[in-house]
Amino acid sequence: MVHNWWGNSYRGPVTVRKAIQDSMNVIAVKAITVATPELAYKYLTDVGLTTIVDYDVDADGNIISDINQATALGGLTKGVTTYEMTAAYGAIANNGMYVKPVVYSKVVDHEGNVVIDNTTPTTRRVMKETTSWQLIDAMKSVLNGGTGGSARMTTGIKCAGKTGTTSNTYDLWFCGMTPYYTASIWMGFDSNINMGGYNQSLHCRMWRDIMDQIATMEGQDPSVDFERPDGITTVTLCQITGKLPGEGCPTFTDYYAAADVPGQRCPGHKTYTFCRESKCIATSQCPDTITFTVEIDEATGQTRLVSTSGGESADGYAITEETCPLHPEVADEITINSAAGEGGTISASVTCERGSSVTFYITPNEGYAIADVTVNGQSVGKVSSYTFEDVQDNANISAAFVSTGGTTPPTTQAPPTTQAPPTTQAPPTTQAPPEEPTTQAPSEEPTTTQAPSEEVPAT
Repeated sequence: MVHNWWGNSYRGPVTVRKAIQDSMNVIAVKAITVATPELAYKYLTDVGLTTIVDYDVDADGNIISDINQATALGGLTKGVTTYEMTAAYGAIANNGMYVKPVVYSKVVDHEGNVVIDNTTPTTRRVMKETTSWQLIDAMKSVLNGGTGGSARMTTGIKCAGKTGTTSNTYDLWFCGMTPYYTASIWMGFDSNINMGGYNQSLHCRMWRDIMDQIATMEGQDPSVDFERPDGITTVTLCQITGKLPGEGCPTFTDYYAAADVPGQRCPGHKTYTFCRESKCIATSQCPDTITFTVEIDEATGQTRLVSTSGGESADGYAITEETCPLHPEVADEITINSAAGEGGTISASVTCERGSSVTFYITPNEGYAIADVTVNGQSVGKVSSYTFEDVQDNANISAAFVSTGGTTPPTTQAPPTTQAPPTTQAPPTTQAPPEEPTTQAPSEEPTTTQAPSEEVPAT
């Protein structure tokens, strides 16, 4: 039965580099389907694989052939040899030029006469230089963050390669190259035995150790890299369509052969950011979110949500306009409600912008004095004014008054409700009002007291 590669769920669009890095073999199947198995078979014979089968009939009369999709997954009738596989990878490392491998250079008789001469190699071009370099650079990612990290050489020599594991872990492969040599490691048994209980990176570490010893013995230079051919450029494309990006497109940047850079532009993609908890459109208050891009299935025309970064499943999410009810947006406008008891007045309730400062003034009536002022239920003293600095949340302020038994003339003019007091003024005093009436305002000065500590802080 066929299953999705990533946790049995759809991972979404990925680049060829990422697919090679993580051994996402579904990409290989798609490639052989587009190119056709017939053309893929020709490529395999071009790089020297002689054990693959184009057509045969087994003892039971069944037709067998490696010209099919399974070939992209290594499902071959007779398999391959490390000898020929190394030469095939060597063609990639050699700028697309295949060199037929030999196990000896020449044979001489007892008198020193050359009987067989293998010193002149048999070569042929099997792929473009730009194609081979792109493959090498993509396979560097296998060692620098993918399935072949254990093969990365400790000597610092530049290297690239590809891991391979067959069904039931019967075979373990690593084929890799440096600017100096190409080598392949195969591990398995003559009869199929599941090696799942063995160290799954042993073959990679074996390749690394052998190549490191050769590099040390020969004094290879870690600064040497695979030569980049002419005609390679970098380009940024839409990750979903592979076209030049439009508005909202998730993008990637990678190397391209200049002749292969797409000329069409993607019409764009819409993205949705969801709250993981409510599965609704996230607000600025949602603590944990995930973003999906809308993709149109070319086969069915239906839309679906896909993750373009973490590879997470979109199961449980659906395109919606409903915002998260668990973490509602905090309004930009703040309301400060004021209230005054019998015997005086306080500045009227106000609505202000978040982050602003607002001052409230408290004035006792004739024959009354300020008894207490409370902010959000906490006393701030017998103050004649109170300033809310850098307001972030709704608040309440109230004033209480007490009868003095005498008379206190009213002020000649009510103070403004939103004017901030000078910051250099003295803090309020607690002395009682003068016994004799005067024509001046009460002796208490406005304050710039901060809001009490239990006020909810900004988030």
